[in-house]
Amino acid sequence: MFSPQPPKDAARTRSRVRRQPLNQAQELQQASREGSVASSVGRVPKEESIGPRRGKQIRKEDNEPTEKEKKNESIIWTKNTKYAVSLLPALPDCLKKPGSIIGVVDPRHRHALVLNHTSAWVWNYSDNHTLPHTYSFMLPVDEPNTRDAAFPLGTLVSPSANSEEPGLVVVMRSTGRIAYWESVGSAAAEGLFAKRRGVEGKVQLGPGETVTAICSIEPAGFILSLSSGNLAHLSLRDTAGRPGISTTHLKESGFISFLGALRAGSNRREIVAVRAGRTGRMGERELVVATAKCGFSKWYVQRGGNYETKPEADLREIMVRAVERAVPSAVDRNRETFVALDVAIATNTENDTNEGGEPDIDLFVLTGYGHDEDNAIYSLLEITLKQGGRGVVKAVHPIKCYSMPIGHSPYAKPRLYIPKPRNTAFIVFPRAVIVLSNLRSNVEGAQPSDDDMMDVDRQLLGEDLQEEKRVIFEDVIDFRGDARIDIVGSGGEDVLIETFRPEGNFGHLSEEILQKKIGNPGVVLIARGAGVLRVEAFDADENKSGSIVASPETMVKSKIEQAVFFGHIGQNPLNFAGRKEVQFPLEEIEIAALQTSAEILTTSSTYIAQILPSMEAHLELRSKRLRALAEHLRATYKPLSAATRWRLMQDAEKCEAAKAMWISYDERNAAELGTEDILAHVIPKYMLEPSNIENSDEVRLWFLRNIENIGTLIQMVKSGLSEKSSRGRRESLAVAAADREANDYILQCLKSAFNFRIESAGLYGFDGLIDEKGILLNSKGFLAPWTSDLMLIQSLDDSFEFSNLILKSLFGGSDTSNGKEVIDAIASQAEGLVELLCRVFLERSRWVEQQDLTICNTSDYLVKTRFIEQRGRWIKSLVAIGRQDAAYKIAESYQDFRTLVELASAELTQVETSAVEGLDADSKLKLSQDRTDLIKRLETYLHRFRAPFANQLYEYQVENGKFQELLEQFKEFQTYLTKFLHSSDRYAKLSWIHDVSLGEYDQAGNTLFKVATEQEDQLWNKKVELSLGKLCKLAALTDGPADSPPDGQVNEMLDFYNNWQKEELTVIEIQEDLQHYLLQFLRGAIDKDAEVEIALKEKGTRVSKRLATKNIFVRGLGLLLNGKIIDPELLIDLLTLMDGGSDFPQFYHALCILRELNYLPDERRTLAEQAIWRRCYNQDDWVAILDTKRKTDDDVREDTRNTALYKTLKKSYQLGLFTGVNPLRQLSPQESLFPEDARADDLRIRFTQSDDTELETLVLDFTQESDVLSRMMRKTMLTEWAGGLLEMVKDDLESAPLDNEDIDMAGV
Repeated sequence: MFSPQPPKDAARTRSRVRRQPLNQAQELQQASREGSVASSVGRVPKEESIGPRRGKQIRKEDNEPTEKEKKNESIIWTKNTKYAVSLLPALPDCLKKPGSIIGVVDPRHRHALVLNHTSAWVWNYSDNHTLPHTYSFMLPVDEPNTRDAAFPLGTLVSPSANSEEPGLVVVMRSTGRIAYWESVGSAAAEGLFAKRRGVEGKVQLGPGETVTAICSIEPAGFILSLSSGNLAHLSLRDTAGRPGISTTHLKESGFISFLGALRAGSNRREIVAVRAGRTGRMGERELVVATAKCGFSKWYVQRGGNYETKPEADLREIMVRAVERAVPSAVDRNRETFVALDVAIATNTENDTNEGGEPDIDLFVLTGYGHDEDNAIYSLLEITLKQGGRGVVKAVHPIKCYSMPIGHSPYAKPRLYIPKPRNTAFIVFPRAVIVLSNLRSNVEGAQPSDDDMMDVDRQLLGEDLQEEKRVIFEDVIDFRGDARIDIVGSGGEDVLIETFRPEGNFGHLSEEILQKKIGNPGVVLIARGAGVLRVEAFDADENKSGSIVASPETMVKSKIEQAVFFGHIGQNPLNFAGRKEVQFPLEEIEIAALQTSAEILTTSSTYIAQILPSMEAHLELRSKRLRALAEHLRATYKPLSAATRWRLMQDAEKCEAAKAMWISYDERNAAELGTEDILAHVIPKYMLEPSNIENSDEVRLWFLRNIENIGTLIQMVKSGLSEKSSRGRRESLAVAAADREANDYILQCLKSAFNFRIESAGLYGFDGLIDEKGILLNSKGFLAPWTSDLMLIQSLDDSFEFSNLILKSLFGGSDTSNGKEVIDAIASQAEGLVELLCRVFLERSRWVEQQDLTICNTSDYLVKTRFIEQRGRWIKSLVAIGRQDAAYKIAESYQDFRTLVELASAELTQVETSAVEGLDADSKLKLSQDRTDLIKRLETYLHRFRAPFANQLYEYQVENGKFQELLEQFKEFQTYLTKFLHSSDRYAKLSWIHDVSLGEYDQAGNTLFKVATEQEDQLWNKKVELSLGKLCKLAALTDGPADSPPDGQVNEMLDFYNNWQKEELTVIEIQEDLQHYLLQFLRGAIDKDAEVEIALKEKGTRVSKRLATKNIFVRGLGLLLNGKIIDPELLIDLLTLMDGGSDFPQFYHALCILRELNYLPDERRTLAEQAIWRRCYNQDDWVAILDTKRKTDDDVREDTRNTALYKTLKKSYQLGLFTGVNPLRQLSPQESLFPEDARADDLRIRFTQSDDTELETLVLDFTQESDVLSRMMRKTMLTEWAGGLLEMVKDDLESAPLDNEDIDMAGV
């Protein structure tokens, strides 16, 4: 019937067939068990190979384990602080072949069994060889061998007394045929010697009845579950102890059977679990039988088949209510779909005789809802079975991490394992394993009530009160969707404890008995398509059962770490992408990601090797893990915030920068230059605390633990260089060599960081958001880039200045090859330093612009200003060391248009000023070609950069007086020039010329008018500009076609221009007349200052004792005599304050100016009008004039006609100032007085720039003027005389016609 087959190498290796001693197996197993997580990670297959660089060969480490590793090591697929999953080395061929199989694991004897429809295989799964000894058995073919047919049942039997190998029993489901071998080794030998040592038998089955399960209850035998809901006892030995098969059907008592049928609603029940409990006396074993409808019964079965049953406890109702209370969504489910799936006994199953009566049994029951729905609801219930068929629910643990519905196939049913010491539950599904830890506190913490077992609400209330103390760790381990792996068998492994007595004094054993754990509890899985897996838990210590509690933050961090540190292992089929049932808040994900990144960076993670022989390999390892972190976060979770992704990228950049620095450092050490490396000096002195390890390698230690401070190291790398002696050329070259080394470190680090940022932008979600220089375009709310830390950019600036100082002192002067090499290297590095300076300053200034004001400090806001002010100097310094092309390239890259203009213009000036005399034709041709190339360069920039560059070019030409080049060069870009010249009034004097060249006469006229009225301070220039402006307006009228009507707007502007010009020219001509009048007194002056002094002496006697008005008079004289344009009000003051002359109509001119000041505010115009008439009255001594005693009428008329008042009235009336448009009037002496109550603020409307003291002095001077006039008014009848004087003027004009002299004196 059954034909056992030996392994293929049995004849050659018979000596190995003996079972490995248990303690040796335990020691091998312990190698990957509890302890430091890092120690376990060390046994993971080696990291990916690191490619060679720069000719330095690094030993290749393959992903696949070596032959030695295949023999000695498991492959850890994942691990955290709660559990580990490992692939055991032993992989028999039966697990590699395609086809359906079913498996059984016997953890007690470390053997596994696999069956299909035709064969069975047995091997020691703890064997450390990749091809273990496998024993195969051919099964009969008399049962149906269809695709849906059930597999035979089998299990392993405890070894007999004279054997170390387990036995094997196989049951055919449909026929009930049974075969048993005492030892799998002897079964294999049967195939060699053609003997039949196995025994056979059969269990009687009813019509349509099949065997559904087999359960070991050794030493009491085995229990067979039948499809009818009945049980059968299987014994493998007869009464004499010899192998022999006998079966006994177990039946419930009539009343119990009838009651169970009523509760189940049918006389056919589905048994889902038969579990062995306590072992009693004489080989008796306690059983717990569970049905799908949540019926639980206890049996006591003896070795010979005798049995006793206890009343069944129907706990369906209280279990449903308990689950619905714990899982609100279960209320909406159909209660009929609620089933028990599996049971595990939590009570100690060792020998336990209870003299006091029937003991209670603590159970864990796995239940489920909705197997036919998309999402099932699973729960783990803690139940206590009591006497008399009663039971209580102590706790409900909803399964939140897994909701995949199970199929109807019996092989898809989940299995529940609670291995000793009962701290952890393992729920095995076909493609997943759920781990629930920290159960012991729950088993011992909640004592059920002895009250009515149906009072589930009150029971659960007690649970709620302890909820905070009862934290359950829950996680799911599943396989990737593309991995064709199914769990076909499983078995729980209890914790392994070794008991020993330590040695006491003098080598004697102590009386104290100690225990040592050598194996963790777990579950062993037979996975088709993978091999044998072990999932082990790390909370077996009873005293620490509740000490490792995973918070949600710890949970998500654990998930991330597993993916990062184990997801890279070759052919790892585990799913690290997470399941839809397990969702974490984004904030927790971000915190965990940042913590993981920081731990990788500082080698503080327990999952990364603490040291490797090659530091480059270690940095590459960390770099790969950081990349794996980014890839996992991107593929698994919702998009992280940009600020978090930025911080993660910053960590990865630092790792890349540190790797680049180490490679440079390592190469220098390999070159054996004979000098101490600069890092070996800087790191111990500035970057580390004094080490406690003697002779430690501080540099290697820093790169292992502190590379998050790589920015600080870059800042400090030149520390001490400036302190070195630079006296003499030899010392200077030594400092230069050290500077070259430091520059190399700086450039390697920062360039690697920026290159990594550019290349990895897409990985971190910044694709399109980082420019070609590696600068983030939008950094609002982000941490400042470490590459442009304020201290770092300052150190870069200092580094460049130091190198530049060395170049200035040594460039071109070294007479040794080594010295020349050093200087050339520094000159080349200067290009990189300048480019980096521009880059980091631009990065920092862009970051500052996008932040809130509260984030940045004063130094931040100065960065951009410093950048704009200094970048030109940095770039142009490269020209001095022969790096002109680099200077152009950097200026173009950072669009420093001013520097581009200056570079090109300097070259152009040099070419144009080169002496051509004595040069040959070729040299002259080269100079001409150089000039052409430079012009073309500028044209290229105009095409490339357009208006921004053009503006800088034009600004430079204006500043340097190159007006001809400005107006005549680059005619193709006249549009840019027009916009530039019109952009500011500063360019108005050039703008009108450009407009005229373009035929824009109207625009030119407007510009000239604005220049003359608002900008010009030279009298002659203003007169010319007004005249030219009028000509431009006239040209605008005649510029169009002859038959086209004149432009209305131009005509209107021309009229306005004429009126304004008339007013402006009036004032100008008066100023010119005054200037010519005064020059006759100044012929002996040697300079302008002398002219002012003489004019004051000759014409300023009236103001010599009045400080404020004297200052006004002197200021007006200075402007007048220097040809500057004088403000009309100041010109009125100058005219009215100077001493009079018979040949100059000063007050008439003042009135002419006043008539043109209609635009002035009334208050200011009144001040000017009062001042004119008051000073006109005061110009003569009216007391003497009006003293008519002993005077004839002719004498009086003659004296009156000689006064300034008469002359002013006569010319004003004669030339129409008192008539026509804007007529003036004569103010009476009383009206001309300065108000007595006037204060300093009343003058502020005109003298806006004067302070209070000056204004008070002016008030005093004006008051003195009024006092003089008031005194004359009191002593004479001046008011009446002045009123009649105008009539006298009219009479005189009627009697005497206007002569030519008067007309000439009018000046109009």
